[in-house]
Amino acid sequence: MTQVQPETQETAQAFANAAAAYDAAAQSGDMYRILAPDGTVVRPDALPSSEQRLHLYRHMRRARHFDERGWVLYRQGRLGVFPPFGGMEASQCGTAAALTKNDWLFPTYRDTGAALTLGLPIARTLAYWRTSPHGWHMPADLKVLPFYIPIATQYPQAVGAALAEKRKGTGNVALAFIGDGGSSEGDFHEALNFAGALNAPCV
Repeated sequence: MTQVQPETQETAQAFANAAAAYDAAAQSGDMYRILAPDGTVVRPDALPSSEQRLHLYRHMRRARHFDERGWVLYRQGRLGVFPPFGGMEASQCGTAAALTKNDWLFPTYRDTGAALTLGLPIARTLAYWRTSPHGWHMPADLKVLPFYIPIATQYPQAVGAALAEKRKGTGNVALAFIGDGGSSEGDFHEALNFAGALNAPCV
């Protein structure tokens, strides 16, 4: 029989405690949720309409198809570089669908699905990943910046754009995604500090 290490016991106990806290919050009504753990609808009034769900699904399916085709084109040597983003369609498309064309998007190199959802044309996106000059500038009617390749450098800039919108009184927001690598960079923590201290409309 395998002996359980103390740190494993502590981890198991921490998970058990977290599960118990989740159940207690769910039963007390302190937790806002739309779906129960088994997938049944708890708050039908909070669900998007059928038309909205279909709209979101189409965005996610288009992003998945773009990702699949982009990887094939990259493997054929027809794209200069292509960072796949399969599996992130729901988080990207759902978040971007909540933005307007007046909001800012500061995408990382894996946020192509969000940019497409916000309205970046597929032809321009393909040109960008082909490293063609035709893809180097974003459409004038979109506040989407070029995809950031260095990790975490866009977060302070997103906060700056959000603060500018706040000072102008527009009600617009700035959105930037983050991954595991970005959360360990100083830029991320500095951006959080500025956003929190100055109450920036930044997601």
